Amino acid sequence: INRKNSYRMRSNKHGNFEWLCSYVELAPKLRDIVLALRRNLRGSSCVVLGCGMSNLSSDLKRLENVRRVCSLDREPEIIEAMAKREPQLEWRVAQLEEAVTEDFDFCFD
Repeated sequence: INRKNSYRMRSNKHGNFEWLCSYVELAPKLRDIVLALRRNLRGSSCVVLGCGMSNLSSDLKRLENVRRVCSLDREPEIIEAMAKREPQLEWRVAQLEEAVTEDFDFCFD
């Protein structure tokens, strides 16, 4: 199975795929972090490395005090599909070693 087909095969009927767990399972852990960052008046920023077809980026953007989510993947087809599905978010095609050239408050991998 090549890499491009493996995404499709492991995606659910909505085209989403979560490698570790769903946002619902992750949210209680994130909530504590976000509460601690409320003192940051400018809002927090996140980068999601290897975002794939996950809903994590859009779920993070809905968190209180998260002003920016930048989602990266090395596969142009994945970024194109996600940008069509969630055009209000920031999507980039990038390799990990060249991906993060700016500061973020959180990094999800």
